Amino acid sequence: MKNQRGFTLPELLVAILFFALLLAASMYLLRVQKHDVAQRNAERRLEIAALSRGTAKYIAAKGGLPDVPSKATPIGSYEGQYDLCGITVPAYSLDMPLDPLHGAKVTYNEDDTPIPSTKRCNVEGVEYTTGYTIRKNDKGQIVLGVQKPEGPALTFTMR
Repeated sequence: MKNQRGFTLPELLVAILFFALLLAASMYLLRVQKHDVAQRNAERRLEIAALSRGTAKYIAAKGGLPDVPSKATPIGSYEGQYDLCGITVPAYSLDMPLDPLHGAKVTYNEDDTPIPSTKRCNVEGVEYTTGYTIRKNDKGQIVLGVQKPEGPALTFTMR
């Protein structure tokens, strides 16, 4: 009997099939991740547009926003944030739009544990952070942006 070295044809086919499946699965997972980022960025564009519409309605009715900072400031109800909800909801916007990853509305139970909330941002006991920013540029225009963008910065300048 000869000593033969190497793999048989069925063994090679199984190995090739295994690597082909592994490659197909990894390509699918990478494609989905890029799609998710694109989907979240599209949602952010729509949310910033909704935020700008409500803000523009308020400005048209009142003549301007009170005390808009020149540095990009997060929009929310927490300390150090700009509370846009208090002046625009519900008269000019239904609710504050939230970033798909970084926006949140919460209430707190008795032991101060945050609970996600579906209530409007202007309801007593609801605290929120949108994941978006607001600032006034050198020309006096309001600039809305994404606090933590995935990819290129998304901003909207109101005229």
